[in-house]
This record gives sequence, structure tokens and C-alpha cells, in this order.
Amino acid sequence: MKKTFRNLIITLVVLFLAFGALLQTKAIKNYAKKTLIKRVELETGYKVEIGEIHLFPSFQMSAREVTVFDHDRPLLKIDHIYFGIYPIAFWEGHAHFSSLNIEGIKLLQIPEDSKNQVGLYTLEKIPYEVLIDEFEIHDLIIEGEKFSNRNSPIEIKGTLSLKPEDSLAWAKFALNTKKAPKTWLEAEISYDKGKGTLQLNSGTEFSLAADFLLTQESLCRIPQLHASYGLFTMDGNLSLTTDGIITESSLIISSSDLSEQLPATGQFHGGGKILGNIWSPEIDLNLESDFIDYGGNMFTNVSAKVRSRHTEQGLKGRLDLSFLTEQEHHRFSGDIFWDEALGPIPSHLRLTSNLEELSQFLAFDLGNASGQVDIDVAISTEGIKGIAELTNGILESVEFGTIFTNINATIEGNLQKLTLKKIEAGDGNGGKFSANGTLLLDREKSFPLDIALRIKKAAVVHLDNIRATASGELTLTGPVSSPTLKGTVTTHSASFHLPEKISAIKDTIDITYINLPDGEKPPTSFRKNSPVWPLNLDVKLNVPGKAKVKGRGLSSEWKGEAEIKGTPASPLVHGEFKIIEGKYLFRGKAFKINKGTYTLAGDPDKKATLYVIAEMDIDRITVEAIVKGPPRNPSISFRSTPPMPQREILSWILFNKGASEISPFQGTQLNQSVTKLSTASNDGPDIMTRIGDTLGLDRIEIGGSPGEDDDGVSLKIGKYLSEGTYVSYSRNRRKSTHKASNSNQMTDVNCVSIETSLSKYITFQAEVDDDSKGQVNLLWKKDY
Repeated sequence: MKKTFRNLIITLVVLFLAFGALLQTKAIKNYAKKTLIKRVELETGYKVEIGEIHLFPSFQMSAREVTVFDHDRPLLKIDHIYFGIYPIAFWEGHAHFSSLNIEGIKLLQIPEDSKNQVGLYTLEKIPYEVLIDEFEIHDLIIEGEKFSNRNSPIEIKGTLSLKPEDSLAWAKFALNTKKAPKTWLEAEISYDKGKGTLQLNSGTEFSLAADFLLTQESLCRIPQLHASYGLFTMDGNLSLTTDGIITESSLIISSSDLSEQLPATGQFHGGGKILGNIWSPEIDLNLESDFIDYGGNMFTNVSAKVRSRHTEQGLKGRLDLSFLTEQEHHRFSGDIFWDEALGPIPSHLRLTSNLEELSQFLAFDLGNASGQVDIDVAISTEGIKGIAELTNGILESVEFGTIFTNINATIEGNLQKLTLKKIEAGDGNGGKFSANGTLLLDREKSFPLDIALRIKKAAVVHLDNIRATASGELTLTGPVSSPTLKGTVTTHSASFHLPEKISAIKDTIDITYINLPDGEKPPTSFRKNSPVWPLNLDVKLNVPGKAKVKGRGLSSEWKGEAEIKGTPASPLVHGEFKIIEGKYLFRGKAFKINKGTYTLAGDPDKKATLYVIAEMDIDRITVEAIVKGPPRNPSISFRSTPPMPQREILSWILFNKGASEISPFQGTQLNQSVTKLSTASNDGPDIMTRIGDTLGLDRIEIGGSPGEDDDGVSLKIGKYLSEGTYVSYSRNRRKSTHKASNSNQMTDVNCVSIETSLSKYITFQAEVDDDSKGQVNLLWKKDY
């Protein structure tokens, strides 16, 4: 029994091999090719040419170089086709394919008869039922009069069922293109007696559902259409003719709240129509929004209009965008272009604007800006991509005074991510700024930022009173609503000038223009204060030296370091700065600063402490001034060697002599100074000091004439030309000393003197009066 079964198996194998060998004979292949060509031409009416075929005993066949003609016009070319059949099904009168694979197929044109006959599309020309369990088509290229995808061949795989006797058709397949091999568009089509449905889906981004009717009056009517892409949905209807012309359409477009995918809130609504050739239609769409809130900036009356028209150069379109911010009306326009490979879908949106206008979209005040910005949004089978380029831009920060020059930047992105490829800028003096990074458009992750910033010997602050040049590397990471700025900044040089007077105006005043015509800009351009970007700070500041603080008689150099936390609106600073050297010029007298610290332990307005000790030699005494406490209102005290009371020390500082030697008028000034010092009063200097400051004088003295009784009066003013060099002018009214004159006659005597310190112990003095009397003194002083 076993031997008989084995012999049977061997016999079947031999017969199978013999059958396979028979199928490869030239005669059999020629017969099969002629039979196949005859059958196709008979049932379709088209002429067919086949290069060569191969037959397999497993009821499979392949053919190469297949061409289908319509009245000698090539319709279809196939490089290689391979299929398997169920022979019993063919015997029963229907075509059932187990598989169908096509490599390289070109659809060259639509058959002539199909342009006027609807029957081709209603299954009437298919003689029997067709079932394909699994089919794959690779490198499908359609070469139409209005459309070509030669640069992006299509790949399709799925299953198909056609039942002409019941006018039923059903197909489920997925397709993609070589330009986007990982992006599959899934489709399902069903058809029954002139009515059908179509469903398309591509991941979570795009979906379409449509009911359609095939009629004798038009190729296809779609009474109900629903599509969604990202935030937007579209509902409507349209009709197509047999030539692929849209004769009528009505579309309603709306969006969900922008906050679902973007860092903004608001909704769009509108509609329009599409007419003309399906591959290059004329479009009229209008979208509107009552308001868009972007980071606290409110855009109202937002309107976007899309128009396309046929020109001699082809289909051209235009995008017009307008909106209101506060009292200003803004308008942007861009060109829209079409690529034949994408059919009715626009391929590019190109917009040219300036940085000043685009800065309106920022959630914070960018400052004064200029420069050309070119934006190109590309739509392809891979999705939507965009690129924005800024060239030769200039940006001036009003808050910091920094001027960024020659700004060049490139930003690329899609609906998932924006990438800052580069941004480079200078400061006009050799310093450089650069940055790169990404912004993910992911709402669930709160739109995270990841940007690296680099500063190289650039002016980071350039105000009238504060200037600083620094280098450093920083990162900006976290959600766009509250990212963290982290890194280290080291100053190369810094200067702080203490203003003589502080402006009394601290707050801005909002201006509202009444009776201003719609669309007209106000006569004075202004920008409402934008909210401060809520950055979280984590910055280490290094000041190795060359930090100069000058003004109000102070000249000093500092060094130190600090850590800056908190936010720009409420910074928390921890650190300490120490003085390297310095001096304080008070009424022409130079105090040498021996020690100074500035300590911060949190809020700079509340937890900052200044401690400075300055020293000065006056005649035979040494005076130290001690300044300590909060910088806004420090306390000042004095001590001396040898020790003296505060009143006596102040007298030497103000008048260069003891309290017992000054005039009554000087005594009044001294009393006022002592009172202010003891009460820490901030009601300002005395009247004589204010007059001196106004006139630019260091000393004003009014008193009796030297050596005279109470009848004599003197006025003396003085100015320190430099440290240690003092020039004074005095006018004394006293009794005449001439014998010929009346002894009671009063005369005015003018005197000019100059005094300069040649060394610590030697002083040079010279003076001259109206009588051309002069004297020169060289004084030497040393205390033991």
C-alpha cells in the first residue's frame, strides 16, 4: 500500500513538471498570448499588444510590455503584470483572481468614447463578475491633459469586487506616493445602481466622506460632502460633467478652537465655491473670525479671502488677510500657485512682508523692527510644509536699547513642528548673536520650546545710563506659555551712569482717538504695552571686572556674580558684587573707596544691601563716610581720626574748617545737614546746595568780610576743575583803606584764587585781587 501511494505521488510530480515544461514551450505561449489578446479586444473594443508572457502550472501568468490602444492612440502601458486565477471560477463564468500585481503602469489619456458615454462608468461594458482577492499596483503614473504625477508615482494595494448583473461595485484599498512612502491614504468605495459612497482617510489629519450619483446629465453629482483636515471641516455639494468640469458647488467651512493645535484661541467660519476644471478650478473662499487671542494679543475682525483665476500663465491665486489690533488696521497679501501633480490642491503660498508688520503676531513687544520676510508654504502629498526667511533685518529693543543688525533667519515647519534652522545677527560693533531650535505644535505637551542661544562679545544692553557687552550660552526650553531661560552670561565690560535727575514720568498714557475713520491709521503711531513674556529665569551672571559705575560724583569699578531666578517682571537675584577701586567726589573733595559690597538675597527692590566705606584726608584729620542699607534709601554716617562728633566732621567736609571757625550763615547750612543726616530725610538738599547744583558750583558761601565787623559782607563761589584743583572767586564789601577817601566809605574788592595739591603733603596756592596785589604760597603739611 505504501509503495503504491509513493508511486502515485511520483507520478503526479512528474506530470506536474511535464505540464510546466509544456507551458514553457513557444507554441503554447504564443497560443496563450493570441488567445488573451483576442479575448481582451473582443470584450473591451480596444487593441492590445503584449511583448511576452510566461505561464505557470499553478494557474498563474505574467506578461511584459503590455500596451492598450484606442483607435491607434495609446491609452495604457504596463511594464509587468502578474496574476493568479481560480480556473473553476472562470469555468463558471466569472473572473476570480487570487492575486494581481502590476509593476510600472502609465495611464496616458481618457478613451474618446468615455467623454460622451456614461456607460463605461456604470459597469455596463463589463461582461461578467470580477473578484480580486488582493491586488498591488506599483509606480502608477497618470499622464492627462490637465494632470500628471510623473514626479510622484502612486502605489495602490487592496481588494475589488464588480458585479455587473446587479450593478454593484465595491473596493477597499490604500494608496501612497513615492514622495511620501510612509503616508497611506485609505479608501473605500461602494456603488449600487447609480448611487455610491466614498470614504477617504489618512491617519488623524485628513478624512472625507461623500455620497455620489452617476446620472446621464452629469458624470457625477455629490449632494453631500464632508471633509476634515486638522482644525478645519468642510461640508457642501458639487456636480461634475463628463469632461471633469465642476458646474456648481456650495461649501461651508468652519474650524474648531485653535487652542486644540495652536497656542491661540478663536474659531474661523465661512464658505465659498469651486468651479471649472477639477484639476485647475477657480476658487472663491471667505473665512472670518470675530477674534483671535494669541498670547494676550487680541486680533479682531479677522478676514481671509482666497481667489484663483485662469491667466495666460496658468492658474494663479491670491490670499488676502486683514485684521484689527487696538486702533490699527493690518493687511497682508500673498500669491498662491498650483502644481499639476497635485490637481486642485494649491502647491505654494508665497507671502512677502516686513518684520514690523509680522511682529504684531508676537505675544510680547518686539520693539522697533524692519527687514523683509519671505514666507513660502508648500502643500504636497507629504503634507503642509513652510519656510520663512528674514534677510537684512534690523531690530531695536526699546527696553534694553540693544540694536540687532544684519539679521538673517530661516524657519522651517509643518503642522507638527517649527524648526529655527538659524538666526544670526550683529550688534554693529563686531558682537554676534545666534540661535537655533524647535517648537513642537503639540497641545498636549503645551507646545514645548527647545532653543539654544549664543552671545559672543555683543552689546546686550545699550541704554543711555546702562551699557554692557557680554558672551554666553543659554537655552530656552519648556512650554511656550512659560519657558525657562537657563545658562551663563559673562560680561566683558559694563558701565552704569547714575543720572543726576530721575524722570518724574514713570507710567505711559494710553491715547484714544475719537471720530477716526475706519481703516485709517491714527496720526501718532503707538503700541500698547504688551504683557511681559512669562519666562522662568535660571541664569548665572559673572562679572569678572570692568564694571564701571559713574555719576553723581561716583567713579568705581566692581566685580562679582549672581544667580537670577524668577521672571523678568519679578526677578529674584542672589549674589554679591565687590568694589575693586573707586572714589567719590563730594564738593570737589575726593573720597577714596576702600571697601564696598552690594549683596542681593531675593527681590532686588526689597532684599538688596549696599555697604560702602570711603576715606578722605582733610587737613590734619582723616574722615570716613559709611553708606549702608537698601540702595534706594541708604543711611550715611561719618567717623574720623582723631575721633570727632558728626557735626564737627561735617563742618570739615563742607567748609574745610571746624564748626567754631565758620560764619553764622555756614552754621545754618551745617545745622540743616546734621538734621538731614540724623533723620535720614529725603526731602532734598538745602537751598544753597540746590543753587550750586543748578549753577554747576561746588561751593557757595555768604558771610562777613574777613577781619571786618558786622558791616562787611562777602560772597565766595568755587569750583573743582579736577580732583585736588580748586578755583574760587570772592567779592568782599568792606571799608575803604585809601587815606584820601572817607574812612566810612564801602568798597568792593574782587579776588580770584587757585589751589592745587601737588602731593599728599604739598599744596600750591595763588591769588590776585583788584589792586593787582597777589601772593603765591607753597604749603607743606604733615601731622605727627
